[in-house]
Amino acid sequence: MGKGILASLLIKLGLDSKEFEKGVDNAKQKTNAFAAGIKQIGGMIAGAFAIGSIANFAKQIFALANESIRVENELSTAIKANGKEVKTTMAAYKAFANEMQNKTTVDDEAVLSALRLAETLQSDAPMEAAKNAIALSKAIGVDLNTAVKMAVMAQSDMYTMLSRYVPALRDAQTETERLTEYNKLLASGQQMLTDELETAQGKIIQNQNAWDNVKESWGTLISKSSLLSFVLKKINDDLAISNSSLKWYEKWWFRATLQH
Repeated sequence: MGKGILASLLIKLGLDSKEFEKGVDNAKQKTNAFAAGIKQIGGMIAGAFAIGSIANFAKQIFALANESIRVENELSTAIKANGKEVKTTMAAYKAFANEMQNKTTVDDEAVLSALRLAETLQSDAPMEAAKNAIALSKAIGVDLNTAVKMAVMAQSDMYTMLSRYVPALRDAQTETERLTEYNKLLASGQQMLTDELETAQGKIIQNQNAWDNVKESWGTLISKSSLLSFVLKKINDDLAISNSSLKWYEKWWFRATLQH
């Protein structure tokens, strides 16, 4: 029903149509102003979200890169403390960590951390200890650090910690019997790891670990680039502008609402 028809109806009813028309025109103006404002606010919000997404992604890749650097530095320190050649040992450990990530759902940083703990505990075979720890962690449901301690102790025929979880180890009387039970436990854990990779969840975790490695590499690469400070400053400046604009529109809309 148009404005003219409604105005005629009001006249017939003995009502003032001018006030009605004035109200309609005023409403149109408010609506148009509101629509224009919302459109601009929408653009600002979209821009803020876009810039915010970039900033969040940047923070994520730099966090992953920093974590990788921290883990490798700690492992290098432990290797050096044990009198080993750092460069070749680190290369071997990184290859091992990558292999374990491909064969399990444990990411390479966690494997390197396990190797660092094994080195700190003076293990004669840190890679064996880390591999066994991953299987033990899955078999008896303990965290990886605890499992590393168990695995390193087992290398010296010490099963005090592990026997709390495995009654068969408490009952074993000889070293051979203990080793037999221990190997059964490792085999059980390894089978669980293999089965996990066949599940949808296992594949998702492996994909996530691989993607994190890519982002970590980007973070490391960018952090060494002279463009880093410029990129981060640009992101922060754009975020500041977007936030300032959004606050201005917020005040504008509040004032407009009070005036009408």
